[in-house]
Parts: sequence; structure tokens; C-alpha cells
Amino acid sequence: MSERIVREKLKHLLELGLIERNLIKQGWLGYIYRAKNPKEALNSVFSKMEELLGLLEEEYKKIL
Repeated sequence: MSERIVREKLKHLLELGLIERNLIKQGWLGYIYRAKNPKEALNSVFSKMEELLGLLEEEYKKIL
């Protein structure tokens, strides 16, 4: 995989709340990525789903 693809996938996983990253400074700047605790990750995904459902509900009410 190209570096660009890996960066895009990591960004997506961060947005979903499935991983976390920590900034490191060891003569250079970078990030360490770690998977979140499964319970935390699921809570994050459910939270995002609830948020999206709320937005869909609002749009639906505007249509009616």
C-alpha cells in the first residue's frame, strides 16, 4: 500500500473512533497509533450513529 492510502485509512479509523494517536517527539515528530479498547470503540461508533440519526430526523422533519 502507498503511504497516502495508509494515511487516509488511519484518518478514517480516527474519525470513527476506533483508534487513537499520540504525538511523539524523538528528534522528529510523529504519531503512534493504537487500537482503542473494544468497548470504547463501540461506544464511539454508536455515538456517531446516534448523531447521524438525529441529523436525518431533522432533515426528515424539514421535508414534512
